[in-house]
Amino acid sequence: MKRITSFFTPLTIVCLLLFALHQLMVRVWHIHIEWLDNWLDPLVFMPVFLRGLAVEGWVWGDRKTLGATDVFSAVIYISLLVEGLFPLMSPRFTADWIDVLCYLLGGLAYLWAHGGSENDIIDHTE
Repeated sequence: MKRITSFFTPLTIVCLLLFALHQLMVRVWHIHIEWLDNWLDPLVFMPVFLRGLAVEGWVWGDRKTLGATDVFSAVIYISLLVEGLFPLMSPRFTADWIDVLCYLLGGLAYLWAHGGSENDIIDHTE
């Protein structure tokens, strides 16, 4: 029987809580902190996105862990899409190289927390 490790690891919980708290600050309490408003979302996005990719891989039995190549490929893909293509398609988006740095830091945080750990291994044996 497959053992699937939960989506909710300490890193993803912290990232999701930070995101939710920031949304409350901005939308409910109308508190704006410029650097949080600009860069928190890209920073916490990558660990949550990567964990989702890992869980999706486990569900389909395709992979045991996400390695550095997978993580850096995802960082490059998201960076090109969000910071390259989206600003070309809509004036509502602005390319920001610091967002790319935040995606990279989020990817590194994922690798630090999950890269190759035994918690991310699926047991495919009965």
